Amino acid sequence: MDNTSQKKINGSTVFLIIWLALQLILMLLALGYAFLGEYTANHASNIWSMLWGRGLGLMLTVSNLVSLVLGIIGLTTKKGQKMRGLISVLLIIAFPLGVFCLILAVGTHF
Repeated sequence: MDNTSQKKINGSTVFLIIWLALQLILMLLALGYAFLGEYTANHASNIWSMLWGRGLGLMLTVSNLVSLVLGIIGLTTKKGQKMRGLISVLLIIAFPLGVFCLILAVGTHF
């Protein structure tokens, strides 16, 4: 039974790592929109603007909230696992960075 619980814990740590990677990718895409997104005659004129128009801002907002919740849950349930605790702290740190990227993306175009 100890081996089964170890696999379960490892699976949840892998999930946290994948979510952190997704969060970082969304933040990079938002920064790409902030600095490279262009509109011509109120239409998206490059890939960055098209991504934003397809819901990148909404995905980043939802991802920020989920990252914060997952980070808090990961910290409260780490039970001596240093790797899970580290990833949880990084997820919590990613929340304000994601909010900053979102504000920067919106602020540069309005």
